[in-house]
Amino acid sequence: MQEHVAAEAYHDRVSHLMESTYSNGVIRSNAAASMFCPDLHEMEEPVILSSNSCVGRKLPIAHLIGRFENVGRDSVTLCVNDLICSGAKPLFFVSYAAAHKHDDERGEQVASGISAACREAGCSFLGGSRMEKANIYADGRFDLAGFAVGVCDRKNIIDGHSIVPGDILLGLSSSGIDNDGIGLIKNMYELNTRTLSRNIPELSCTLGEELMKPFAMYVRPIRHLTDTLRLSIKGMAHISDGGFFRNVPRMLPEGIRAYITPNTFPIPTVFDLISQKGKITMDEMFHTFNMGTGLILAVSKEDIGSVYDALIQTGERPYMAGYCAEGERGVELNWRHS
Repeated sequence: MQEHVAAEAYHDRVSHLMESTYSNGVIRSNAAASMFCPDLHEMEEPVILSSNSCVGRKLPIAHLIGRFENVGRDSVTLCVNDLICSGAKPLFFVSYAAAHKHDDERGEQVASGISAACREAGCSFLGGSRMEKANIYADGRFDLAGFAVGVCDRKNIIDGHSIVPGDILLGLSSSGIDNDGIGLIKNMYELNTRTLSRNIPELSCTLGEELMKPFAMYVRPIRHLTDTLRLSIKGMAHISDGGFFRNVPRMLPEGIRAYITPNTFPIPTVFDLISQKGKITMDEMFHTFNMGTGLILAVSKEDIGSVYDALIQTGERPYMAGYCAEGERGVELNWRHS
C-alpha cells in the first residue's frame, strides 16, 4: 500500500512537470501511445523530422555527484539542436530510461531537467517509459535516451545544397565539453567523488562542475533568424561529438571543402588543460572535441552582416570560424588564416 501511494505521488509530480511544457497540440500524453496534433495550416508541404540521442558518458559522473537535472536537460538539447540544423521546429519529446531499479528522486530530477529544456525549446514533453533490467545494469546505474520530433515546410529545409565557395562559417559558443570529449577525459582522470570535487583554479570551478555543464541550446536564436527574420542560413552543423571532422562534412555538398580557422575564434581554457595533460596535439583535439564551438552556420558573404547582427540581438556572441572553398568534401584546419 505504501509503495502504491509513493508511486502515485511520483506520477503526480512528474505529470505536473510535463504539463508545464504542453502546447495546444497535446491531446494525450504519458500513455501507451501519446497523441499530438501539430498546427500545419501555414505550411505548404509539411515534412516530419526526428532525432534521438543519449547522454551515456555523463551519467556515471552524475551518479557520483548525485545530481541529475542536467542529464535530463541534455537529453532534450542534443535532440532539438539536431532538428534545428535541418530547419525544423521541435514539436514534442519523449524519453526512455532503463535501470537496475528506478529511484523516484533521481527520476524526478531527470524529469525536471527535461521539462525545463522542453520549455526553452518550445516543445512538449509527452513522457516516456521506465524499464527495470536488473540483469543488465549494475545496482544504482541507469541509462537515459531521448527522442524528439519536429516539422518543417519542405521549401524551408536546410540541407547545405546551396553552399558555394566563398561562403562564411559562423560559430556559436558551446557551454562545455561534448560527449566524445567526456569519454576521453574519463581515460585521463580517475573519476571519483574526490577528483570531481577538486577545484581547478584555471576554470574557477570543480572538475565535476565543468564536466556537468549542460549543453547549449540553439533553438531560440536559430528560429529567430529563420522563422521571424526569414534570414538565409545555407547549412548548419551541431558539433555534439566527434569534433569538427565528423559533423561539418554532413552539411557540405560535393566539391565543397570547409576550412576551419582556429586563430579567429576563442578556445576555452579547459581545452588547453586537456591538451597539456593528455599530451594531445591541437590538430588531434579538433578531431575529438568541439573546442568551444557548439554550432556552425554556413552563410553567404552578402548575408553575413544581417545574420551576425541578428545573433547578437538574441544574446549570442557569434564569431568567424572559417570559410568554404572548392575541393574534396571534408574539413581542413587553416592555422595561418588571418
